[in-house]
Amino acid sequence: MFGRKAFLIQSAVAIIFLGLSYGVNPQALLGALVQFPTLNVDLKHIFKGVMGLYIGMALYWLWASNKPEAQQGAIISCVVFMAGLASGRVVSFLVDGWPSPLLLGYAVAEILVVLMGLSVLRRGK
Repeated sequence: MFGRKAFLIQSAVAIIFLGLSYGVNPQALLGALVQFPTLNVDLKHIFKGVMGLYIGMALYWLWASNKPEAQQGAIISCVVFMAGLASGRVVSFLVDGWPSPLLLGYAVAEILVVLMGLSVLRRGK
């Protein structure tokens, strides 16, 4: 197990890399890993917005990792953020069918982060 600071740092680092993978060159990632059509400017814009959201949340978690008084709120935001992503993916599984193994892996990872975050919150400091 790990503490609040480690949880926040690990979550932030993971989500920064994921956000960058969505936004820096989404066509390369999506074309190589999942069968995605050519992206127009609007879709690239959406992916860069998602990248900004991910990185913004991660920067908050990194900042809070060094501020004990802010850690609980940051962990709650991480749990809500990851639960939102995971629940959206579950809805997609039910409505759209099974995705590629990569996206299935993302869903599993998001659910695990939610469970770890809840565990860290239950343990307290």
